[in-house]
Amino acid sequence: DAIQKEPHFLLSSRCVRIWYSKRTTPRELHNYYFEFCFDNDQQIKQENIQIEALSSMFQIDNQYMIDKNSYILHVICSNFVPMGPYMGLILSKIILNVSSDYRYHKLKMWFDSSKLSVQKSKYNDSVVIIDPVLCLRVYKWYNCPANLD
Repeated sequence: DAIQKEPHFLLSSRCVRIWYSKRTTPRELHNYYFEFCFDNDQQIKQENIQIEALSSMFQIDNQYMIDKNSYILHVICSNFVPMGPYMGLILSKIILNVSSDYRYHKLKMWFDSSKLSVQKSKYNDSVVIIDPVLCLRVYKWYNCPANLD
């Protein structure tokens, strides 16, 4: 239940940065990181939301400097998923549901260029689909681990 609700508070936030890395494990896994920032008005509303790791399957460290008003969405996937140029765009829709084989989750995120078009958009072009999601975590910048791969 909680895994389907937690990342939705990131709606209407701006994607500031995206990066990924390959995990050094016997099983081939990929880390995807999305840094999101809210505008000042929305950030105040979001401060009261408790953010926690949705899965404790893996532990990671943070070696990057993260903006003090940021949230980090960390997704671990067993497949490599190429990412488009979504930095600077606004997260207009997010769906986290069970994947087609019912063993993992599937994450879909739609991005748009402005908050005004979020209401009118048909969500056609700028979509990220990550499947299968093995682990999904959301961090407030100050709760982010010391090193991210």
